[in-house]
Amino acid sequence: MHVDAIDPLLPPFGTSPGPGSSPGATVEYLRDLVQKRIITLTYMRNVHDGRSHWFHTIIVLRVERTRSRVQ
Repeated sequence: MHVDAIDPLLPPFGTSPGPGSSPGATVEYLRDLVQKRIITLTYMRNVHDGRSHWFHTIIVLRVERTRSRVQ
C-alpha cells in the first residue's frame, strides 16, 4: 500500500522537503500540515461531543424498504 493511501496529507514519496530545500518552505509545509490536523481533530471532537454530525450516505432501494416492512 502506498503512503498516500494511508495518509493523504503526507506528500508523495520522494517529494518531502529535504536538506536542499529552503527552510521557509519546510516551515510553511509544517504549518499547513499542523493546521489541517487541528481542523480534523476539532471536527472529530465536535462529533464526539454531539455538537456536529458524522454523515454516512447509503442508498436504500424501494424494494429493500418494502421488504423490511413485510418481515
